Amino acid sequence: HVLRMRTQPPLSKVPVVSQPTNQRKHTIAIRMKPFVPLLLLYGYFAVAFQAVVQLKRASPTFSRSSLTIAKSDFSSEQDHKRRDVLRNAVAASFAMPSKSRAASTNLLADVPMIRFKPPLNAVGEPYVAIELCIDGEDVEFMLDTGLTLEFVTPHLKEQLHLRSQRSQMTGLAAGGVNAAADTVVDLRGASVCIDGKTQLQLPEMHALVIDFPQEHIDPKHDPVEGMLGLEVLSQYDVDLDFPKGRVRFYKPGTAEKRGLMEIPSIVINDTGILGFRLTTDPSRQPILAIVDCGSTFSAINWKAAALLGLPPKEDAVYKTGPQILAVGVDGRPIQFPTLQQSLTFVGEAISKDGKLAGFEPPPSSWKAWKPVTMAVGDVPIFPELLGDGITPYNGPAGLIGLDILAQRRVVIESAGNARTRRRRIFVGAQ
Repeated sequence: HVLRMRTQPPLSKVPVVSQPTNQRKHTIAIRMKPFVPLLLLYGYFAVAFQAVVQLKRASPTFSRSSLTIAKSDFSSEQDHKRRDVLRNAVAASFAMPSKSRAASTNLLADVPMIRFKPPLNAVGEPYVAIELCIDGEDVEFMLDTGLTLEFVTPHLKEQLHLRSQRSQMTGLAAGGVNAAADTVVDLRGASVCIDGKTQLQLPEMHALVIDFPQEHIDPKHDPVEGMLGLEVLSQYDVDLDFPKGRVRFYKPGTAEKRGLMEIPSIVINDTGILGFRLTTDPSRQPILAIVDCGSTFSAINWKAAALLGLPPKEDAVYKTGPQILAVGVDGRPIQFPTLQQSLTFVGEAISKDGKLAGFEPPPSSWKAWKPVTMAVGDVPIFPELLGDGITPYNGPAGLIGLDILAQRRVVIESAGNARTRRRRIFVGAQ
């Protein structure tokens, strides 16, 4: 589902988090050998406390200039060996934290990923949420890259005594109808937190007050008090680490991407929603697919199915397979036939003699996503979402949901100050 506003409020700038970096050189004069074990112990704890992640991922580079040792205290060959060991140990304790401090400055929040248990016999993967703190209250908000701003429940509005404003905001729901509300609140003071302890102060949000079906989807997480959309998420590099069950927020362009593969992506018109080229085989013509972590399953329309070489609408395979009864944010049900299918992506277009000659295939180390039970049908959101605001879009289109995204770690890079529609999404290669 996607929310489109007739009047998009200006986005707040990303709060700048800075930490002073101690760049002074440390000079240590060691005149008593009994201090060696203590310094070695200090070096161990300094590295373990401030740079444990870097120690696991990178080999340290030691700087000999970070330590000055009185030569008179090391006269024998054995003493020189001890000096070298001591130099390296203490240098590590000072050289590594500077790298760690840079990483910790870029990493703004690292919190547990909350997953909602889906209803019995549901298709797809559980929704994703994190804990927020708002005015001293701990609440759970879903993450939704298919939403342009934020949702809060009427219950949360009353609980926090949020002041409302009258505004005409309309949006698109998965049911294909306009989801509108006259009540909008300016949500200030919200932060990403763990057990009530703030990790990242979020910018001011413009939240639409509305009831949505996911509010009561899991009895252990009832109620879900809101949804975080792209108004906030687009201001950070968002790391959805599904294998480790973590959600991380980084400064724009600084997320750790080691071991991940880039999928070229674009911003879809003025909505800010991201998409990339999806296909069943790199040799086939791809379709544009929306990246939506607010959907438990993936879907394509009938024109996309034909382009990807899948069975036509009249084929018996759609009658014998399971049916998906989807519920949009407006609460209206939609029924889709399904198809078991493996999907992959392609890169930028390749031109030859001024004509389209194909698309860049994935790197050789890439493995296609595991097959998923994909919905096939005319998803009502596509014509309005992918249209130009005047003429509805009637071409092939798809939606990438959590059944695909949750198979691997995903990093969605922030727009930052970019003035282009190009974006970057990074995904585990296999």
